[in-house]
Amino acid sequence: MDFNKQVKRMIAFIDQEGDEKMVEIESKTDEEANSALGNMMNKERIKINNYYTKLESIVEKQRIVQVSMLANDARMKLLVLKERRLEALFGEVYFKIKEDINNTTFYKKIFKLLVLQALCLMMEKNVGIRIRKKDKNLIKELIPQIVDKFQEMSHMRVRFEVDGRVFLDDDSLGGIVMYSNGGCVKVENTIRSRLGLIRNSVSSFLRNQLFGANAHRKFSD
Repeated sequence: MDFNKQVKRMIAFIDQEGDEKMVEIESKTDEEANSALGNMMNKERIKINNYYTKLESIVEKQRIVQVSMLANDARMKLLVLKERRLEALFGEVYFKIKEDINNTTFYKKIFKLLVLQALCLMMEKNVGIRIRKKDKNLIKELIPQIVDKFQEMSHMRVRFEVDGRVFLDDDSLGGIVMYSNGGCVKVENTIRSRLGLIRNSVSSFLRNQLFGANAHRKFSD
């Protein structure tokens, strides 16, 4: 009887220890499984975060490039419109002057000044000049006056030779091309060339007046 009780107690003790061991193993297994699952999830989360971070970076770069392209395109279109406006303005000036030089009295005065200015730049005693074909009679009329005026200004007596073979285009709007030493030294003093010089000197001012100062421009020409 006592032996049977002891056997039962031993069996109960072994069963209890088995149950406790099983609970311990299950608990440890669950802990290791949860830890492994957590590590796996962290790795996958990092991969996903990295993927979307790279994707966001790509999208942001594409957005910046797109915005830059649109801004440049808009800036170029604006510049083209501004240049067209400036061209239209100079075109109006060109046609106004073209109308004015049809006034013989006005053109004669301008022509004489252009010749005298070229002479002052050349400072030569013998010069050749090219003119428009329609100005042949005008230069013959003005040569004596120009020679006397230049002598008064420079104390030099100049002699003209008008080129009768090569003439300036009407597009020059009048004026002269003066040369000496067989054409080695040359001064172009046509109305068209003077307009070009004036245009270069006032373009920056006109841009500021028409469109406002450019905040990004460091130098003005």
